[in-house]
Amino acid sequence: MLLGLLTTEKLHPYSKLDTEKFSRFASNSETEEPKINYDMAAEKYLSVRKEIEALERAHKEAKAALVEKQVALENWFTAKAQEDGLETVKTPHGTAYWSTHHTATVASREALFAYCKEHDAWDLVESRASKTGVKSHIESHGEPPPGVNFSSTRVFNLRKAQSKE
Repeated sequence: MLLGLLTTEKLHPYSKLDTEKFSRFASNSETEEPKINYDMAAEKYLSVRKEIEALERAHKEAKAALVEKQVALENWFTAKAQEDGLETVKTPHGTAYWSTHHTATVASREALFAYCKEHDAWDLVESRASKTGVKSHIESHGEPPPGVNFSSTRVFNLRKAQSKE
């Protein structure tokens, strides 16, 4: 991680070194002298990551059950409002109403850009820079293209060792 301090890259916001704090996470009691090494830190990190994953799985399952109930209620509202010919339904708990959601996806990039060029209709497209393309441009030219801001954040990762079984 210290290598990141020697580069011009931004560090992950949580990367400030506080070894005493990290050591406390690795100790087993308040009175135990905090001692930590790479092996212990990796083991503790993977243990915490596993706990987080378990919490996320439990949350996902609990949320799925609630979303299923919510969708059933939305379907009931939809069917009942259609049956009764209503555009809005006011209740003491809130107002149910119809709305229209729109999506636009590109079926043919070439056709879209040709149309925009021919009709000067550039308001039909949104633009963004490709981070992969900009990174490649920087590697080739030493700087981002004009009009593009580019940044990199260096993060420290830990990949779990493969089981030998």
